[in-house]
Amino acid sequence: MGMPKRNIRMMGIGLALVLLLFGAAPAFSALTPAYDQYSAYNGIPSLDPAPKRDEGSFAVYQDYLIYLAYDNDIYGYNLETGNILKVCSSAIVADETHTLGGLFVSKEGFLFFHDSQKTIYYANLAGEWPAIKRYYGTSCTGQLYGFAQNPWTGAVWYISTTIVHTYFYELYSDKDSAKKHMVYDLPHDGNQGPIAWLGPRSLLSGEQVGDTGYLHLLDPAYPGTQENEREIEANFLEFPGGVSGAARAWYNMVYAASGDGQSVYLIQMPYNGDDAFNYDKIASADRPLGGLFFYGDELFASQFEAESGRKDAGDLSYSSLVDDYVSEGLELQGNYETYYMGFPDYNPSFDQFTVLDRNMYYPSSESIYVYDLDTSGETELILKDSEGEALDGVLPFQLLAAQNDKLYFLDYNEDPRFSIYEYAFEDNEDDIASVITGCTGIPAVLVEHPETGDLYVASYEDGGDGMYLNHIEIDGSVITRTVVADFDRFHGGNNGPAIFSGSQTVLYVENTGEKAYFHEIDTEKGTVDQDVMVWDYPVRSMSYGPYNSIFMTDGDNGGLYEIKAGQAISVATALNGSASGLCYDGYSLIMMKGGFGKDYDVTGLYRVWEQPQFGVLADEECLNETISSSADFTVLTDDGEASIGIRGGTDVTVQYLKALDDEYLDSLPSRPNLPLGAVDFRLAYDDDIITGTITIYFSKEMPGDTFWWKYDEAKGWYKYENCTVADDGMSMEIVLIDGGEGDADGIQNGYVVDPGGPGVPDNNNNKKVWGDFTDDCFIKGAQSRINSALLAVFVLLAAAFLGANAIRRKISA
Repeated sequence: MGMPKRNIRMMGIGLALVLLLFGAAPAFSALTPAYDQYSAYNGIPSLDPAPKRDEGSFAVYQDYLIYLAYDNDIYGYNLETGNILKVCSSAIVADETHTLGGLFVSKEGFLFFHDSQKTIYYANLAGEWPAIKRYYGTSCTGQLYGFAQNPWTGAVWYISTTIVHTYFYELYSDKDSAKKHMVYDLPHDGNQGPIAWLGPRSLLSGEQVGDTGYLHLLDPAYPGTQENEREIEANFLEFPGGVSGAARAWYNMVYAASGDGQSVYLIQMPYNGDDAFNYDKIASADRPLGGLFFYGDELFASQFEAESGRKDAGDLSYSSLVDDYVSEGLELQGNYETYYMGFPDYNPSFDQFTVLDRNMYYPSSESIYVYDLDTSGETELILKDSEGEALDGVLPFQLLAAQNDKLYFLDYNEDPRFSIYEYAFEDNEDDIASVITGCTGIPAVLVEHPETGDLYVASYEDGGDGMYLNHIEIDGSVITRTVVADFDRFHGGNNGPAIFSGSQTVLYVENTGEKAYFHEIDTEKGTVDQDVMVWDYPVRSMSYGPYNSIFMTDGDNGGLYEIKAGQAISVATALNGSASGLCYDGYSLIMMKGGFGKDYDVTGLYRVWEQPQFGVLADEECLNETISSSADFTVLTDDGEASIGIRGGTDVTVQYLKALDDEYLDSLPSRPNLPLGAVDFRLAYDDDIITGTITIYFSKEMPGDTFWWKYDEAKGWYKYENCTVADDGMSMEIVLIDGGEGDADGIQNGYVVDPGGPGVPDNNNNKKVWGDFTDDCFIKGAQSRINSALLAVFVLLAAAFLGANAIRRKISA
């Protein structure tokens, strides 16, 4: 790949100095950073063929900057060597009614672009170049405009526009079908601008009105039927000089380009309602800006030559920015990504957080605050006592937002502590926080059963060594309290976090000053299995995550881990800081990081999630000749010895299919007999559809007693019986209910997530181990447990970080 990037960049600086010494001013466009933390790399030379002057969109893939040239073909400029290759031939004669644009590269390495009518083109860049171009006739309303990928779901979205409307579509992974989600009227009757995902359910949509740009905040995938339900906030941000580009960059934060304003802005979070403080100018340009694109560690910008109509090299140029401090946040493992959410407006007490629906709750001093996960807006939750008076003197901690739409918390100030507060979100116009008392011992930790919603309280003996687990059953005004476990401190430690690890077992942490000891409590038998896991640091928080997996943080050690079969597997490490509060909003884990970075503060909240991955189109690359050609997707399984295909049914679209690694399957407890291996897939159901049927195709005949075996981290392997094997044994129909048993995301949300495979009886796979629950439906009814992340860490296509060419020069602010 050529010499290292740093050496090449230094050569660029040297060349610029030589030109200056000999009186030749390099005709480079330039970005000038506003802060020392950013470095600019300018001076990508004149390209030949020249970029198309009126097309500001571009993309970056591995070491290539990809652009549309005047001959309407697409080229890649190697940022290390300076070589130019043809990426894709458009084979289109463009005219005033049929032009190309909207270049975009997805994380899976697909190049997308569109014409000015209704056709989307795409090419897989992982193969030979020029890449084979395919197309999808969208039949959309209006003219196509642009693309954006939701990093939490992996779905690529596109929009089309008419004079009065903008239409939002989700492109399914077969790239031959899409779902129209939303129709939106631009509030100012301006021109459509760029789009970028701000959060898992919030999309920024640009509007250009004269020399002013607006970003409107929308939820285009909202399941409601009224379009206005999907507008979160019009005029969310207003920019001087318009808005020409937007992209997610470092920590997945959104950056915007103001075209005529010649500026690059960081969109600040959390949002506080004041435009002047919600975007930060990080760089200025010496020419009007076009689009933005982020790849590797660089944010690239296209720039237009002022008043230039020449079709010569130099009409359009490119520069980039690097954030030199970006490594001071989290170090991630495997395929995980992160997004820096900022620091909450009010300093969180105890670094404790809990989520219900689209709101996150946290205590601060004597108050509880509500953090809107779509807008990042924050409001105080009004709390009153039974007399209608303000709940003064109460220091809330151990917050638990429960499935019954109630918030539970303890009072840290109470001495001796005995009160458990219950606040109802519904039918509580007086904002009353009721008190539940009678728990045995001093209440310390609140725990919810994820299936039944029952409340459990871990407590301790006042002045003694006794530890208790209480079951609190609430039926209207009738409260039943039962001690389900009573034991002494095994190591003289204190109550740590606790969480249900199975339908009748609670994983309870005893923290000493140096270590954490995990004990498992059987809530039916009252027995305690001591020290099922020992950790070398005290544990601060535990939370459910994707597929009901259990995650933990270990405080000053700075680690975020997934707990699997009695082991802690590293997910992320907080650099120069601690890892404390942890919760899950159905799309990603949200973790509180403490500590400081180099010269600026990067403490605060971070989203962490695993990148979605996708299968292979059966009509593009049939991986096994014996598989049915009717499959939408086909993947090799069982270490390449077999294959499994999938086809969606009526009103059901397959979004992705991924083979589960056979070595990983072998590592799971009590693996059933899976002759063809296993896969993970995600389905999208049309509006108002709850029950759907899909077809699974096999590469070899399976016996009639084959069932679909599913896997859940908390429940383990279990046999799913709502399936039927075809008479020839070469396929199986599976009926899946959105939000029901077998849907691994656990709620009715228009999507079904399903890891599993075809299994046959095997009497040698009946043993049961810690953390493996195969005799019940553990996740049924669990709220807010959704995510499209996969069960295992898979290998992505290796992509080298961006290089730079020999004549780019570095400019520091």
